[in-house]
Amino acid sequence: MNVLIEKSSQRFRNAMDNKDGSKNFWQAGKSVAGISKIEPAGDIVKKFESALSAIS
Repeated sequence: MNVLIEKSSQRFRNAMDNKDGSKNFWQAGKSVAGISKIEPAGDIVKKFESALSAIS
C-alpha cells in the first residue's frame, strides 16, 4: 500500500511542477464512487434545508 501512496504522491508533485498546467490533475478518491449525477449546488442546499426543516 505504501508503494501506491508514494507513486501517487510523486505524480501529484510532478503535476504541480508543470508550470503551463497542461498535466494538472485532481485526485478524487474512493468517495466519488457514490456519485450518481451532477446537480446544481443550489438544489443540494434546498434538499438539506428541507431535511432540516423536517426534523426541526
